[in-house]
Amino acid sequence: MKNILLYAVVLAIWIVSCTDKNEDEMNIQQLGGYFSGSLNIMIKDKNGIDMLNVSNPNSLKKFKIYYLLNGKKELYSKSLMYAPSGYVIEKFAADSNYHMQIFINSPTPESTTNDNWTTYLEFEDGSTDTIQASFDIKPGYIAVQKASYNGKLAWETSEKNGVINSFELTKQ
Repeated sequence: MKNILLYAVVLAIWIVSCTDKNEDEMNIQQLGGYFSGSLNIMIKDKNGIDMLNVSNPNSLKKFKIYYLLNGKKELYSKSLMYAPSGYVIEKFAADSNYHMQIFINSPTPESTTNDNWTTYLEFEDGSTDTIQASFDIKPGYIAVQKASYNGKLAWETSEKNGVINSFELTKQ
């Protein structure tokens, strides 16, 4: 009887240790997962003036966020969310500039691709810029890996080592 119990314990330990998930993935899943699907943008004019600061008389005030979904451009609108229009403008305590946090088009855990998730940022003058992002997708983990703005690389995780996904652009 003792031998059977010993074999059962050894077999159980062996089965548990033969998982294909690495330790980081297991830890992320135990914590409930991690999702990062936003970018922070500082917008300045050619003179370096913060265009998101409402005290600036020429500041940009109205934006629309669109996602490319199934080949169609669809307006972001989630009335019960923290950012019902797909963005939030805020000033960080350690920074003198305002930042626009844009909730970009992102994969779900069921997604089969991590590349070319497209978001459009429309300005009040009707001009539209394009953000394309690729994501690092693992079990229990989705995070922006890199993002391009109007076809130019704007942010990459390897360059920033986990710093907030932030970049600056100049608008005329």
